[in-house]
Amino acid sequence: MKTFKEYTRDYKAEYKKHQSSPERIKYRAELVKYNRDKGTYGNGDGKDASHKDGKIVGFEGQSKNRGRAEASRLKGSKRKVEEAKQGHALVVGGKIVARGPKSQLMKKIKKDKIKIDHKKNFLTLTGKEVGDSW
Repeated sequence: MKTFKEYTRDYKAEYKKHQSSPERIKYRAELVKYNRDKGTYGNGDGKDASHKDGKIVGFEGQSKNRGRAEASRLKGSKRKVEEAKQGHALVVGGKIVARGPKSQLMKKIKKDKIKIDHKKNFLTLTGKEVGDSW
């Protein structure tokens, strides 16, 4: 089972691995050059060079350009299925006693007067079910 620390993203490592490769640097430089040549770089119009199928095809809104569905965002994606299993769980004495939204679990902690100590009693993000041992 992964710990919370293993679930947190290391953005610096991701950048180093993907965005700093010579191909990605060249690709971004090409987009910036296109924006500068068209006079839209840094003018605050909210438009960005659109890149579809690896080619620059014009301009579109920045958020739309970054929010296009990719493989990991599509229905049935393996990543989505794995993430769907994840949820907040309340661990008390080494056993998962409840699962649900964080706000609901916080109410249970307050109602049952559970003392959170981050070793035996804590909230976590997990795919395990109620009754499983931690």
